[in-house]
Amino acid sequence: MNRPQDQNGSEPLSEQDIRLLRRYGKLPVREDLLDHQLERRKYFDSGDFALSVAHRVSDIGPIQTGTQHPLRKDISHPSSPVPASSNIKDDSGGQEKGVKEGHKAKESSHLHQ
Repeated sequence: MNRPQDQNGSEPLSEQDIRLLRRYGKLPVREDLLDHQLERRKYFDSGDFALSVAHRVSDIGPIQTGTQHPLRKDISHPSSPVPASSNIKDDSGGQEKGVKEGHKAKESSHLHQ
């Protein structure tokens, strides 16, 4: 059987190429098959996207991001004032005593070394 040849006429077409030629009227250019996927970067998840955007300049200027993890003692812990007409004790807005002692126990652990 006389098989059709590719557009250059150098070698016979495979069964899949013949099927594509019948269906679409032309054969796809092999170099351009996946080029459309390389035009824009795809992100794995929102975290990957956020990391790539973190060091770009935005409309309000460069975004300041830290290079180290914050320490617990440097993070502010906001609290609301107790209303005067409340029956709650005056010192209830402060930090509990057991919380401070718990942090000291964690710092003296051998796991932090």
